[in-house]
Amino acid sequence: MCGFDGWYQDGVGPWDIENDPVTGPLQLRANWREHWPDSAWTSENGRHYHLCQNGCGIRLEEAACTGGRATCTERAVCDVCGQPYGELDSTGHTGTVQWTGKNGRGHVGTYSCCGAAVTQAHVWGGDAVCDVCGYDQRQEDQRGGTAAPGPTVGRAPATGDESGDVLFWTVLLTVSCAGLMAMIPGRRRNGGR
Repeated sequence: MCGFDGWYQDGVGPWDIENDPVTGPLQLRANWREHWPDSAWTSENGRHYHLCQNGCGIRLEEAACTGGRATCTERAVCDVCGQPYGELDSTGHTGTVQWTGKNGRGHVGTYSCCGAAVTQAHVWGGDAVCDVCGYDQRQEDQRGGTAAPGPTVGRAPATGDESGDVLFWTVLLTVSCAGLMAMIPGRRRNGGR
């Protein structure tokens, strides 16, 4: 029940205590209003409800908003009340990726829907060219740098040394060690001087 609606006299209707005269025994009944929900939904804090139009402030048919799918730019829309609710989904991209650059590690770009940055590893087909951005790892190999992971049949894995000249460093180390060894016996014959 929503609230008191007034006194009613059976068979007569509403009774006005101010203007209807009492001329004998009077039998009245209290009339109570039923809640009368507004047809429009009210939505706040992820919940929806109908307010009672009688002014009592009661929320009718109140429930949590449900359904819909949030994206990176828009909140989910409730299946019942049709209002947005919840938070954005930073991984729910609706746009396409606009690739803006590429390097030996992958291709980089931004999503057209929200501008979020994205980096993705190269996708190697049957050759050494990325199927997405066209990066050719053979060109990187020719410049002396290390290439990104891909079809590496017959190649040793990258070790972090980008010079690529292992033979040079091996020879330099061997010659240096031999020179040091040659100096040690000579110092002993000269009295350690």
